[in-house]
Formats: sequence, structure tokens, C-alpha cells
Amino acid sequence: MNYERKYRPERLPQAAERSIEQENLHAALDVVRRIHRTSPAIEQAEPTSKDERWAVSQLIRPIETETLRIWAIKDGYLLDEGEFTRKWKDGGEIEGGEHQVYAEKGLVYKRNNLLYHTSWLEYFHRLVLHNWLFRETAVRFEGLMEVNTELQPVISQKAITAVRGATRLEVEFEMNKRGFKRVKQDNYIHLNLQILVEDLHDENVLVDSDGDLLIFDPVIYLT
Repeated sequence: MNYERKYRPERLPQAAERSIEQENLHAALDVVRRIHRTSPAIEQAEPTSKDERWAVSQLIRPIETETLRIWAIKDGYLLDEGEFTRKWKDGGEIEGGEHQVYAEKGLVYKRNNLLYHTSWLEYFHRLVLHNWLFRETAVRFEGLMEVNTELQPVISQKAITAVRGATRLEVEFEMNKRGFKRVKQDNYIHLNLQILVEDLHDENVLVDSDGDLLIFDPVIYLT
């Protein structure tokens, strides 16, 4: 008898799962979950290394992308790429490693090239975990758009008013209160929840006029 463990997609903590309020985010998450449950990758042994997990994701990601494209067209979540690009250019072409950004009417809109994610499932988990862990800077999943034939997600977030960037010591103190431990530089892990939060430097964590820390652009993974 073969007792080899088969591939199983990562699962959110139950409390995070229950916290999902946005219907379109929940729907998109369900779309990719079905793929991970039924993909040929589930016939493989469960990946045990980073390289093996990457290989499984590379098999699944094209299927995720095409299925999400069909879902977005059918349910009205395929957004206007031209309008976003025009507003982004008018706003000064602000971008970082993964996002292109513009601000409008008190909101910041971001489209993501998925550079930091091996699968769409991983990306949607990030959004759910962000809203669960950092509700004060919650993001809203707006939909998807085609950017040079590449499907990209778009989110919005309330614009933040701050007086300065947070120091590493301040961030570490705040994350310790939330049950996280700094593992290196600006990355933090919660061992019980098995959540890794990365990139908490002084441009992604700000301090408001009341002295509260606003963690608004973390990169979050299940480990």
C-alpha cells in the first residue's frame, strides 16, 4: 500500500477564513482553490522543499490564470486596463517591485505583477491575511485586468496620513505584541499560526499623528 502523502494546498487559519467579508475576494479564492484540489499536481507527492513547491506552482499557475480570466469576464470583474494606466501616468508613474500605484478620492489603487508570488492562491491568501492581521489598513480586491497580455490583480486601500516612517525597533515591538518574532532584517514569523510577514521597513510601516503604527504594505505568506 502506498502511504506517500499527496499534494495539498495550504489552508488559511480558520479565524482568517471566517474574517473574509468581500464576496468577490471569496469567489476568486474559491476559483483557485478548486484548481488546486483538482489539478494534475495533486497526483504528485507533497512538495517538501522550496524548489518542489515552486515546481508545483508553475504547473498550476497557468491554469489558475486562465480560469480566473474566464471568471472575471463572466462575473464582471475584468477591469479597464487603459483607464488604470492613464491615471497611473497622470499620477507620476509611481511603482515599486510589484505594484503600480495611483491615488484618487482618498483611495490608493494598486495593480500587482505577482512578482513576489508563485501562485494566485498564495496572493489571495496574502490579501485575506492582511485584512485579518492589519484591519486598520485593510485592502479591497477590485478585480483583474490584462496588462500586456498578463493578468494582474487590482486592489484599493484607504490613503494613509502619517508623520514619518517607523523605526525597526518600533516595528519589532508592535509585531511582538501581535505574537510575531523578528527572524531577520524586516521579516517576522508567527510560529503558532505559521505566518511569515516580510518587508516591514520604514516605507511600508508608518507612524500617524497619534503615534500608532500603520502596517500598510506587508508581504505575507503561509509557511
